[in-house]
Amino acid sequence: MALLEASGIGKNFGETKVLKDISLTLEQGEALAIIGSSGSGKTTLLRCLNFLERPDTGVIRVNGETMWDAADPATQRESEVRKKRLHFGLVFQSFNLFPQYTALENVMLAGELLAREQPGYKADKKAVHARLEAQARELLAQMGLSERAGHYPHQLSGGQQQRVAIARALATSPKILLCDEATSALDPQTTASILELLQEINRKFNITIVIITHQMSVVRKICSHVAIMKSGEIVETGSVSEIFSHPKSDVARELIRKDEGDDISRAESSGNTKDLIQSGRKVRIVFSENSAFQPVIANMILKFREPVNILRADTRNIGGVAKGEMILEFA
Repeated sequence: MALLEASGIGKNFGETKVLKDISLTLEQGEALAIIGSSGSGKTTLLRCLNFLERPDTGVIRVNGETMWDAADPATQRESEVRKKRLHFGLVFQSFNLFPQYTALENVMLAGELLAREQPGYKADKKAVHARLEAQARELLAQMGLSERAGHYPHQLSGGQQQRVAIARALATSPKILLCDEATSALDPQTTASILELLQEINRKFNITIVIITHQMSVVRKICSHVAIMKSGEIVETGSVSEIFSHPKSDVARELIRKDEGDDISRAESSGNTKDLIQSGRKVRIVFSENSAFQPVIANMILKFREPVNILRADTRNIGGVAKGEMILEFA
């Protein structure tokens, strides 16, 4: 049974169809990137998954239990929706910490709000507070922020604030962690540390992660699967390794080209490669684990009798698999 199943999700804002019949499935422990250009609908989809936006059509299930059914008003009662949101932790781009609270208090807040709805809270308030404080300190320690527990947000760096936000998202023990452009406001060094932290959370706690991003480097670093969106629709899904090696949609190819920083064309077979050589265009060759040991360039020169200029060559960790690539130019 899949952890998360979303089927037929649609969302309109007035006359504009922002999401169009979206379906996706998530397994326990996966790290899924939802990627696309601005206006593709990826953030709206994320907000629909935890009911911050109410889908106009479709069904959302977690562990087989129906969380939302647009055709069933019984699943849409506000009191029930608040409880269902506990399945999801949410990390925002802009941190969204409360400036009047310390790091410790920010992490404790979600648990306290939940505890207040439980019967007998007032009689057991001190014990509940002590438990929540201990849990929050443990989470801050896992974020490397034990010494910052008493600091206010303005006393923390951007990376430290995001770590507090991640700890807060984990405070309710969610099944799924939703990250909305969680690193786009950070510098490259801090981004790398936050990505390593999310990767550790995914592996250590087996928490399923969904990341909204426009950065292919984020996808390569920590995600196992990717869904690519355009104009409110998912146009391609698959493992990260598969998408990077053999993108099927124009959107995926364009995103990969932008990530590489080169105006290149993809060669899918030796026949295509020959056409590209004759047209003088650049070629991107992707090496799998096996083909990396083959004399591809030497064979190409011998076969086509054309000089080859290697513009760039590197190896990357893509979805936990070593993938090599070359950018070639032919005279």
